[in-house]
Amino acid sequence: MGFDAQVIAIGPFSVEIASSLEYGEGFYVDVAKGTTVMSNVFIAETGAASHALASAFGVGAMELGGGVTLVQFDGGRKASTTNVSAGDARRVA
Repeated sequence: MGFDAQVIAIGPFSVEIASSLEYGEGFYVDVAKGTTVMSNVFIAETGAASHALASAFGVGAMELGGGVTLVQFDGGRKASTTNVSAGDARRVA
């Protein structure tokens, strides 16, 4: 059975992050600073990639499909995670 999962970043736009977003920098020329943008950071299309992704978040691969894990960074490298249902994630976003 195959697994797939993705990591999506959602946050305020700035010119400094444009080159790291899913589309090229040219697509963000008219985007105002602070506008909320969304971008795929990582897409796991195979079982092996999904297991590696799950391991990185400290969960089992089966937990990736049951909802959404919200990851919030404190401005540095420390992250906190919260597992929520897909419906709850839509309400948070």
